[in-house]
Amino acid sequence: MPARLDLMANSRDMIIRKTPRYLVSAWTCSKIGLASFSLGVIVGFALKSSIRRFVERLLNKMKDD
Repeated sequence: MPARLDLMANSRDMIIRKTPRYLVSAWTCSKIGLASFSLGVIVGFALKSSIRRFVERLLNKMKDD
């Protein structure tokens, strides 16, 4: 029984001491977040204008009929 407890303690220590292989810094994370947000805003405005034009054309067609 004590050997099992010792093994569990060693594995827990290994997990705590193990460093991640790929570490992303806060600066990199913030740059990726800013780029994603900016791209989302640009795509959002582009979609908004194209959808607005599509709806206007559709309403005009319905109005003419």
